[in-house]
Amino acid sequence: MLPEMAGVSVQRDGDERWLLIQLPPEQVWPKVVEFWQQNGILLQEQNPTVGVMRTAWLENLRNIGHDIVTDTLRSLLGGLYDPGTRDQYRVRLDRGTQPGTTELYLTHFGMEEQFATGTTGEGDVAVWVPTGRDPDLEAIMLRQIMVYLGESRERAERLLAAGVERGSERASLVTSDQGSSLLVDEPFSRAWRLVGLALDRVGFAVEDRDRSAGTYYVRYNDPAAQAKEEGWLSKLAFWSSDEVDTQQRYQVKVNSRGAQTGVTVHNEQGQRINTPTATRILTLLHEQLR
Repeated sequence: MLPEMAGVSVQRDGDERWLLIQLPPEQVWPKVVEFWQQNGILLQEQNPTVGVMRTAWLENLRNIGHDIVTDTLRSLLGGLYDPGTRDQYRVRLDRGTQPGTTELYLTHFGMEEQFATGTTGEGDVAVWVPTGRDPDLEAIMLRQIMVYLGESRERAERLLAAGVERGSERASLVTSDQGSSLLVDEPFSRAWRLVGLALDRVGFAVEDRDRSAGTYYVRYNDPAAQAKEEGWLSKLAFWSSDEVDTQQRYQVKVNSRGAQTGVTVHNEQGQRINTPTATRILTLLHEQLR
């Protein structure tokens, strides 16, 4: 029997979607954990202190037919039958702007197996390459969570119908004597949420956040660390440069500038940094925000 929970709605910002739940995070967290458990999905990460949970990589069977051959292979080979694609989901719970409410953000990560000639030239080597997020899969998983929390499937589908795409870029990467920064063409409250979503999708681990100070405390978390191999390339290969320390912690500061908002990168001690790493971080965020 599904647990009952009233007051689950879909919030929008352009093509971005998240859930607003009329309960505090302390009550929502165990329900979302139960959702994954009830569906037989293992959680690779659970951190209720910062409200983040991440699933293990899931075998993706979307591209495989359901004829008698593939169904037989599934039953005989089980986990050995590999379709060559994987999905992972990351959920972040945040306190809503209204007391006693929770905002639930979900991000999808995809991986696809590809083959490249080995360094010796004697055979193909399998490598896993990111395919990027799939908004359709995010909508499907959000719908499933809504239904589990007590919403009807029909209403969940209606609320999650595709939103209006943005017509123009809303962020720009600028450079000054102090270094690089992002200028977001949105007020602070909206920019704060958008930067949080961008951090999720780039693969940063948000270890803490202080909305009143406009600060995200982050550590880069390779979303495909377990599948990374020598020579593996991707546009999110943040670790590929020797100049980048993937274990370093940073502060991403979001500062109101009237009708706009600035985003800068600081070191663990809170000092603004002007390094290739800082520019790389801002560039990755810019790709998500524009």
